[in-house]
Amino acid sequence: MTTKSLEVLNLQKKFGKNFAVKDISFHVGAGEIVGLVGLNGAGKTTALKIILGLIQADSGSVSIDTGTERRRGDIGFLPEESDFSFLLTGYETLLFAAALAGKIFYVEEVFNKTGIFYAKDKRIGTYSKGMKRRLGLACALVTLPKLIILDEPQSGLDPLGRRGLASILEEERSKGNSILIASHDLNETAEICDRVVVIHKGRDIAVLEREKISDGKLKEKFFELIESDLAECVVK
Repeated sequence: MTTKSLEVLNLQKKFGKNFAVKDISFHVGAGEIVGLVGLNGAGKTTALKIILGLIQADSGSVSIDTGTERRRGDIGFLPEESDFSFLLTGYETLLFAAALAGKIFYVEEVFNKTGIFYAKDKRIGTYSKGMKRRLGLACALVTLPKLIILDEPQSGLDPLGRRGLASILEEERSKGNSILIASHDLNETAEICDRVVVIHKGRDIAVLEREKISDGKLKEKFFELIESDLAECVVK
């Protein structure tokens, strides 16, 4: 039986009178990559923020088990938009992220892994969007986390960067680490994930296992589920 590194049960969150998240449940096992997919405003980012403790749920629970006594850096996070100081260099930024968890020995290794070692001494103000995305990924990985949470990780990456990202995630999975990805990119999500949770209007409307998302099946199934859910809402 796979150890559940992350378990989310019946999460609910309202902003005013509107549900951002309504009764979402899923889990991520050790050595698994799980995707959250949905339209804009479906509730993916809100769910991630609740998991990370950035906002509080109205009800439901989040359980995180990294296999050891929890330490700073056990969870790595790549937000959809990284807020870097343009005056710092990439090296200074990553060193600061690593120092918070006492993992400064891995800075250069992670720079190499994410493909921006050549730009480590440049100020972030000179970075392209793709370079900033790679730096954000480096910050998420430098603390050697057991649980990695990525919000739209493919955004801003060129094809080479996307291939590199997929390779990094496969490596992290092989180490037994758990990865949760929120993404609009159905094709690449299907290629790397063991399981996909489809979210619509704040609800999880389906959990699709590997055999139902491989070979281009995810896009067709996704739109089928969304259209079916919209039709049910009209009937109600």
